[in-house]
Amino acid sequence: MGEEMKSQRLNIGIIGCGWIAEYAHIPAFKQISDVKISSVFDIDIGRAARLAKAHDIQGIYSSLNDFLDSGIDAVIVATPNHSHAQYTMESLRRGLHVICEKPVAIRAGDVKQIIEIAEQNQLVYFPAFVNRFRYDVLKMREFIQSNRIGEIIHVEAGWLRRSGIPRPGTWFTNKALSGGGVLIDLGSHMVDICLMLFGDKQPLSQNLDTVMQESKADPLDAGWFKGEYSVGLPMDVEVTAISEIGFSGSSKLNLKLSWAADINGDCTYFIVKGTKGNIKLKTLFGFSNDKLWNEDSLIVEDSAGVEVITLDNSINNAMEAFHAMGQFFADTIRGGATRYLTGSDGLRTVELIEKLYSNENRIDRETAINDLEGLRFE
Repeated sequence: MGEEMKSQRLNIGIIGCGWIAEYAHIPAFKQISDVKISSVFDIDIGRAARLAKAHDIQGIYSSLNDFLDSGIDAVIVATPNHSHAQYTMESLRRGLHVICEKPVAIRAGDVKQIIEIAEQNQLVYFPAFVNRFRYDVLKMREFIQSNRIGEIIHVEAGWLRRSGIPRPGTWFTNKALSGGGVLIDLGSHMVDICLMLFGDKQPLSQNLDTVMQESKADPLDAGWFKGEYSVGLPMDVEVTAISEIGFSGSSKLNLKLSWAADINGDCTYFIVKGTKGNIKLKTLFGFSNDKLWNEDSLIVEDSAGVEVITLDNSINNAMEAFHAMGQFFADTIRGGATRYLTGSDGLRTVELIEKLYSNENRIDRETAINDLEGLRFE
């Protein structure tokens, strides 16, 4: 890639003018030098116009062809899940780099096709796995890659919300449009990070227990995820997912996810057990302020003793991670970034989630509560 591409301004377009575009991607890209959000597209032209006015964006489109021809270099795909693959393929075919919100597709076959198109056209494509760019995750990965705790033999991980169903009655909670519930939503991030931690080890067996929302009268929606939207679609996805995954080398992952857990606050955690020690991360991904713990921390236990790192939330938060991911996208387009995140990471995640859903067992809420009782290591 020549010096011209390395120095020129990147014009970014956004496909889908919803919450994540307005409150995460646009503020993040505004902090990056020589990058401009120049065009937005939405099938609802009124929504596109409101977003553009709020952020001084000049190009407003409800025609995809006109949007793709608007002089942009790259796109952010931030539409409902079922349309991610379609918009990604069309953008790549038109010669545009793509970063796509999770899940990058509902079916692994679509992701394989997307990667092929990107490679044929020598374009940058990767999933918006923003939590890879968090300070706490980077630090945890650094300890593991330095062989601080030896070979990983077991990971227990979870992302649990007390009251965090995203917009009940919209596409988020409708299987035909979302592809699934909490597993495909929060789980896309968690599965990706766990696969990264396990490295070359391959998942060999999968089991998934899920719980549906019992009370439609009290849907436990996420209070921070506000905005104008219409409801009325069937809510037919899981709100809790508990899985066990066996990896090559007899390693194991236990993953617990919930939008509506019977706990006192929201949390994200990893307990990584290795042949030489353990790592415990207590944190909270996403935008909720209803935290279970008072203080985020990373604890390393090995033969040298116990090291406790208290995490500074001014740098360890969702917006800092979005900014870092946006910078990585721009740097990769200009030829200066590493292969820390690629389309293949999206493929591995979609493949595993697809396999988990194919081994799904419905359980009742009381059984799930008992399964989540193990979350008491604070």
